[in-house]
Amino acid sequence: MNDSKYKVLVTQQVDLAMNQIIQDMKTWTEKTNFTNQQCELSASQLSNTLGVAAATKSVEVVLGYIEYQIGRDNSRRSWGWSNFGDQLLAQLRALGSTAEGIVSIAAQRSGLTLSDEVKKKKDEEAWMELMRQYLGQMRRYFVYRKKKER
Repeated sequence: MNDSKYKVLVTQQVDLAMNQIIQDMKTWTEKTNFTNQQCELSASQLSNTLGVAAATKSVEVVLGYIEYQIGRDNSRRSWGWSNFGDQLLAQLRALGSTAEGIVSIAAQRSGLTLSDEVKKKKDEEAWMELMRQYLGQMRRYFVYRKKKER
């Protein structure tokens, strides 16, 4: 019973966290101006990143994919635009702390005791969920902003 309650609580806490995370992402998007017409980042590049996130359970795989995209951007017109890629990496890494808080709250409220090893695994699962949500919302907002700026 505790495990089921825990899962529901994690889902609720992720949803609650996303309200602020999305607002922060929109503010950050405005500052980086990566929807500017001079920036060559495309919605399909963000979709590909989201696809990588959907296909793995590993946070490091997604971060590594983004690092690779930054490294490939010799013209600094997409992932390198105004340090967009590096700033995105920082945003996604910061979600790790949010995930740890979510897991701690859900475990406490459900009465579930987690060993250090299990806690780490649960933190990574929550972090991955936050990353997927973040990347999906960012892609949607990117499409909206690009259309608006035409």
